[in-house]
Amino acid sequence: MKKIKKYVPFIKAGFHQASTYKLNLIFIILGNIIGCFVSFYLWKAVFDATDTSSFMGFNMVEMTTYVFISFVTNSIIGCNAMTSIGEEIKDGTIAFRLLKPISYNLTFISQEVGEKVLKILFIFIPVTMGLEIYKYFVTGFVNISPLHFILYIISIVFAYLINAFFNISYGFTAFFFKNLWGSKMLKDCIVNFMSGCVIPLSFLPSILKEIFLFLPFSYINFVPVMIYMGKYSEKMMFLLILKQVIWCLVFFIISKLLWKISSRKLCIQGG
Repeated sequence: MKKIKKYVPFIKAGFHQASTYKLNLIFIILGNIIGCFVSFYLWKAVFDATDTSSFMGFNMVEMTTYVFISFVTNSIIGCNAMTSIGEEIKDGTIAFRLLKPISYNLTFISQEVGEKVLKILFIFIPVTMGLEIYKYFVTGFVNISPLHFILYIISIVFAYLINAFFNISYGFTAFFFKNLWGSKMLKDCIVNFMSGCVIPLSFLPSILKEIFLFLPFSYINFVPVMIYMGKYSEKMMFLLILKQVIWCLVFFIISKLLWKISSRKLCIQGG
């Protein structure tokens, strides 16, 4: 409990930081929701242009669910640790963190837990409830399964940890490259595509799909969304969550190793 109490101030700081800039949070939410509706109407146009009620194994209700739950999942599992690490290395403030008897990784995760509280209240709950109400009016019955929802919640927790430790590991490359802005843009585009944020991985050619499903990025977005939609058997859901745990441990170990190696090569620009 004493170790946990060390990180409570970081959780509070993350919550206060997110709640202080309310207008910024509102613009982010509105921008993302507009993007969701753009995707929704694009897919609606695709379905309207086809003669069948389904496309690549998805009907319109399922495609709508995928678009909005993918948006919700991406909001919850988002991690800014890489940007923060790069900035701290560049301006030298990382030196203050090195002096504190706390885990460098857990300070970022704890701070983001505070931010996630607001995202759950203002993004996750309203969008999920709105989606289920829409599905009820379209289909005439409740579509969501309590088991699928619980497993989805568990899945996005591990999805966030995978993404967080991956971003932290990537952020440590700033010890060598000094500036990560350009590589971050490239990394985000690649990860968003390979995680199924752009299009469902089911739509890809079989060989490419198998490669992407083997990599950890599919467990960040695609797998949790498909669990929510009930596209897997119960046995497969538990197996996929177990794979998420394994990838989480892999990136945790990598982040620890990179921290030990990288911290020895700290060079503060202008310091």
